[in-house]
Amino acid sequence: MAIAGCDFVCVNKDCAHFDKGITMSGPWPIGDIDLVIHSERVRADVELQKQIQSHKDFGEKYAIISFPNKDNIPKVGVRIQKWCPKCPAIWNYNVLNKGEVAIEEPNETCFQCKEVLLDFDEVIKQGILCPHCKKEMQQRRWTTNE
Repeated sequence: MAIAGCDFVCVNKDCAHFDKGITMSGPWPIGDIDLVIHSERVRADVELQKQIQSHKDFGEKYAIISFPNKDNIPKVGVRIQKWCPKCPAIWNYNVLNKGEVAIEEPNETCFQCKEVLLDFDEVIKQGILCPHCKKEMQQRRWTTNE
């Protein structure tokens, strides 16, 4: 299964955030956060391990699974990212599965401003404006195989 993602990068040379950006992906498999923290790939990256540990310390139970999944971490659902163009912000939703059925679906509106949230496919179509200079960001798309 291929997973798509996109780096949205500011190409406005006059912007203080030139060549910086936002990364958003399509639905990404998640697993138990402890298994992810102790996986071979995450243990090899001390900063990443600390970052995921801090999410656990704040109460997160799940983390995205790094690929290739050499540790065979069981997939318990997917993380869905939604974009709020008004805030602007990416909101993450862990959608757990029970068999083949999603237990809970992500919100359709932003909990902060009530704006309609855009999923990955809509964001690719519409693009993202740089939160700083308000110019359209360049899309650098990528895929990974699960």
